[in-house]
Amino acid sequence: MALLKLSYLTLFVSFIIPCSIYSQTEIELKGVLIDSTDFPVPYAAIALLNNKTTGVYSTEDGEFIITITENDYSDTLIISCIGYKKRSLSIKDFLAQKEKKIVLEESITSLDEIELLNPNEYAIRALKNLKKSTISKTHQINALYRVTTAETGKAKRFIEYYIKILDRGPFFSNDFLKYEITERRQSADYRIYKNNKEPIGTFKNLTTFNIIRNPRRFKKSIWKKIGDTSYEGEDIIILQNDKKLKLYVGLNDYGIYRIEGKSSLYVYNKATSGKLHLSYHKREWNTKKNITNPNTITHLKKLGHNSSKLPVSIRYEFIVLDVITDRKKIDPINDYKLTQNNNSFDTTIKSNTGLSRKNNSGFNSNSRHNGNNNFSKKSNISKNKKIDIKYNEAFWNNLKMPPETKFFKKIKKDLESHYGVTFDKQLKLVNK
Repeated sequence: MALLKLSYLTLFVSFIIPCSIYSQTEIELKGVLIDSTDFPVPYAAIALLNNKTTGVYSTEDGEFIITITENDYSDTLIISCIGYKKRSLSIKDFLAQKEKKIVLEESITSLDEIELLNPNEYAIRALKNLKKSTISKTHQINALYRVTTAETGKAKRFIEYYIKILDRGPFFSNDFLKYEITERRQSADYRIYKNNKEPIGTFKNLTTFNIIRNPRRFKKSIWKKIGDTSYEGEDIIILQNDKKLKLYVGLNDYGIYRIEGKSSLYVYNKATSGKLHLSYHKREWNTKKNITNPNTITHLKKLGHNSSKLPVSIRYEFIVLDVITDRKKIDPINDYKLTQNNNSFDTTIKSNTGLSRKNNSGFNSNSRHNGNNNFSKKSNISKNKKIDIKYNEAFWNNLKMPPETKFFKKIKKDLESHYGVTFDKQLKLVNK
């Protein structure tokens, strides 16, 4: 029997703001999750008990925004997080509080007194049980995909995509069925090492580098138990393989809640059906570029870097905004396959493959980039095809954005530090 020790986590809700963009009856509740030591609690799920379409997650800084309407005033907030006891609070009681705090009980689980299976057995059961534990029918994912290029440790260019994905889950496929990039915007470009291409092929990070979508790689791993925790009363065992990759596996149905690597993170949360789905991903890839320009070499020397090698990092962040499982509500997603060599594209030339239809938010977008992560040899887009996705100001102004993540805040700070131009002003000047 798991032994539970209880402490407290306090949720401070900073303020509520009426939101008139979509409806005068909508209200945004903004808050931050912290523990008893004021440390932020990330990746918690915040949802409404009766409104099954409303649910959000806290950021690395513990921040969240959830939108409610007047019809939700009689509903109840439900908060769930790995390592903490599930808590419910009526919205009426919450709004009535002068100081808006929600106190959660932290549960520290010990499985030392339980006779456990071999760690490898838990890993294999989790892999075999993906069909049951994850959404395993055709569904649509609407998400933000952010790609940032950093040089000498500071962000120099930021590109953000709004993407629609058609997927059947990790049990049936190691790739997404289809994806469609419907919107795009970017910051100013302060890079030293410049080219016009965008590494959109790195979108395969979400599948190729995700171990649960790669059974061969998964089965080759040797796992050991390094810890335990809990989620909504379910005991969770923490496993680690020989590559220092961690899995958080539930002991009830062997669902995988989190995958942590040295430079990557995949967070899974439960949909209203109780099935797990990817809700957040981040990754960083580091390399060095050869520099031959004398002026650049001199500049790098002044910064204290190797004059012939420029440290470059590509940082990725994927935030799920919506998961649609009702087939009647799934959008048509056009699939243009890419060749293996065509895993990046240039935005300087307009595409002749643009579509003209409304996206899910009702705003026109004139150009689309579509792809299939299989990178098949037969392609509807020729090798080195250069594609432009037009900036849609109305879409970005009206999109309900999640709270700024710690990852994103650092990028904004870096970009603003170069010449003192605010991030918002960069977006206005660059995206026209």
